[in-house]
Amino acid sequence: MRVTFDKTANPKYGDYFHGTFYWHIDGTHEDVPPRASIATPRVLAPEGTGQTVFANTYAAYDDLSDADKSRFETIRIVHSKAASMRVTYPNPSPTELAHFSSFPHKSHPPVWTHRSGRKSLVAGLSSDYVEGMDPQESAGLIRWIKNWMAQRRYVYTHQWRMGDLLIWDNTGTMHRVLEFDKSCGRRLHRVTLVGEESLAQAA
Repeated sequence: MRVTFDKTANPKYGDYFHGTFYWHIDGTHEDVPPRASIATPRVLAPEGTGQTVFANTYAAYDDLSDADKSRFETIRIVHSKAASMRVTYPNPSPTELAHFSSFPHKSHPPVWTHRSGRKSLVAGLSSDYVEGMDPQESAGLIRWIKNWMAQRRYVYTHQWRMGDLLIWDNTGTMHRVLEFDKSCGRRLHRVTLVGEESLAQAA
């Protein structure tokens, strides 16, 4: 995939990439999210902009208090494409809303228990609401989880240079891009590796 706002290079998905400025984990509206991504730059943003930042969601889980770990084992967060697209389309047309709503909603625990036995936190742009919780309380809790995961101590910032090839574990990180001039032609070429491990768990 060509990740760019240049519609001559990617006419189909250009508007979708506005969501990349917000913390997210790819594929959380699916049962099996992608395993990893590989990216390399073809056009750079102006120097000092367009960095990609990653947050270690394994470390974020490990540092939770025992009380929070226990609490998060008992709740579920609904993830949706519609939640992801609200930042790009705050006032969607009926056609756009119907399209976003056509994607399945997925209910996941905020703690991903991996086959390895390790655990990581799951939240981000697609996090819509906590099942059975008051909407205001739900929004507050999701915001708290995302802010916890995005603490500086868990974050790595990558300044792109031509020739870079970056691989990241989508099951153990969340990521976003920092602001840049969208007209500059910044373009990454990305390959997504198919997922191997289910995030969905039986309710």
